[in-house]
Amino acid sequence: MFNLSRQVKCPICHKLTAWKGYPEFTDRLHCQYCEAFIVVYEEYLRDMLRQDISQTMARYTIAGACHNPVLIKNVIRQNGLIKDRY
Repeated sequence: MFNLSRQVKCPICHKLTAWKGYPEFTDRLHCQYCEAFIVVYEEYLRDMLRQDISQTMARYTIAGACHNPVLIKNVIRQNGLIKDRY
């Protein structure tokens, strides 16, 4: 699931740093130790979503799954993207 702590490892010094409070999409994260630029918050969120979706899809990947609408619907429902109508 998502990295709720919002901690990111600095690519330069390899120490953990994180946003404080509720960042805006355009906020830039700089390492608190070496002050190197790490990432913009919007890109961080996109990467986290990509990773989460990839992991979810990998759990349900079986031969022919892309042709099975019932399986696809169940995966989407379990991840809260659609709700049951009944």
